[in-house]
Amino acid sequence: MSFDRVAVFYEALETIVFARALQRARTAFIPQLGDCGHVLIGGSGNGRFLAALLATNPRVRVTCIDASAKMIAMAKERIASEQQLARVTFINADVLTTELPADCDFIVTNFFLDCFDAQQLRCTVDRLACAASKNAQWIVAEFALPPRGVVRAAARLLVRLMYLFFRLATGITANRLPSYQALLRVNGFRRVTARRFFAGMVVSELWRRS
Repeated sequence: MSFDRVAVFYEALETIVFARALQRARTAFIPQLGDCGHVLIGGSGNGRFLAALLATNPRVRVTCIDASAKMIAMAKERIASEQQLARVTFINADVLTTELPADCDFIVTNFFLDCFDAQQLRCTVDRLACAASKNAQWIVAEFALPPRGVVRAAARLLVRLMYLFFRLATGITANRLPSYQALLRVNGFRRVTARRFFAGMVVSELWRRS
């Protein structure tokens, strides 16, 4: 699985379909990261969340894991200064096989867990949870289905189309929205709060290990 083939036009495609909703979801809980020391980002993409985080937290250290070399290159270009770039470690690898750092204060998975089928999802969540400290927090931004009505039906169709496109373009194995909540709870996390965007089709959640 790699987003190299879609890296150049991914942001434009996102904006056409969702306007600013995905970025608002990515950054909804950035204020919660104000005092953290080490953040692990799974699927860092082209760096929009990373750039916002570095701009608001002058001390944070970040490890970014992404299987797409082109996405990582775009993320590096987005960083405002060499001083900020020095605080980031980029790992171009598969999160399922690469060695992860330990005792991270925050885990961030923005539109990342939806790339994995059920077995891969379980392994991914377990591995990221092992990298988290005993008091860590976890930001999850994902697609979701609104609770009812015409909006839910429209969202279901859009999700199917997105999965069809990205399975062909990137080789992801997933074909449905991820059921990650139970996996987070098994690893000791509880959901603290959540915000919804784009008529409920996009959700951003803050989880805390307790």
